[in-house]
Amino acid sequence: LLACFLIVLLLVKRLRLISKKLTLILLSAIVVVAIELALLGSITVLNEEQQSRASWKLRSWKLTVEAAQADHLLQAASREFVQSGNMRAYHRYWDELRSGHADQILEKQYAMGLTDDEHHLLE
Repeated sequence: LLACFLIVLLLVKRLRLISKKLTLILLSAIVVVAIELALLGSITVLNEEQQSRASWKLRSWKLTVEAAQADHLLQAASREFVQSGNMRAYHRYWDELRSGHADQILEKQYAMGLTDDEHHLLE
């Protein structure tokens, strides 16, 4: 497929239907597509252990981001209540705590193999 694009591009260039600048831009795009296809091919060749490790890292990263977002929500709500006395912020804070969302995240992290020492580093 890429060879066909290159042949068509060279023919069009020879017939002077496009400028040299456009030819270089299209050639660059073809090279980028070729590199992306090569990378995609190398990703699919990963063995099961590498795929499992990559999947674990992705799940771990998502849980870390989710925990940081929950923490930010609690901090923002408490800060808003302290600074302005806004009762909606007060209720948001306690609603988040009562939801058990932070505990669910922690349980998922422990299920993935988080140790107590690692948990203390996150706090």
